[in-house]
Amino acid sequence: MTLYLFDNQNNQLYSVVPYSMFKLPLPEAVEGEEPPTPTFVSPAQDGWTNGDYYLQEVDDTPGPVVPTIEELRATMEVSRLQAKAVLYQHGLLTQIEGMMAQADFLTQMAWNEAQVFRRLSPIILMLQSALTWPDESPITDEDLDNLFLEAAAINF
Repeated sequence: MTLYLFDNQNNQLYSVVPYSMFKLPLPEAVEGEEPPTPTFVSPAQDGWTNGDYYLQEVDDTPGPVVPTIEELRATMEVSRLQAKAVLYQHGLLTQIEGMMAQADFLTQMAWNEAQVFRRLSPIILMLQSALTWPDESPITDEDLDNLFLEAAAINF
């Protein structure tokens, strides 16, 4: 919380600093330009009366930082067992196993040996582009996100 002094006459806002006032530049600095240098003021020295200004407490605590969808996707990972369980539940496991039977050796090895599947890994993105739901509709990015979230919630 910060204590601010608001000047009713000039519509100016001042941040309170012990024994002085710190004048905040208004309007705000323009992007690419240096911000104006603030000046110090004292209500008593500037001849203000009590009706000319008032103190107001403002909660200026920064809010939580919300990650982007790409940042969230970069953190998504599930175990091999969780991945196969959710694919089975959604009727996709047989389709993937058929695709893997036709894949090159390294792709087959990655599918068969990986202990963890990451949402943004090349093999997952390749599978997404080739996979369809049982009704033949494509697997969207949001669908894949939801599959990862469901898989992550599976505990054995």
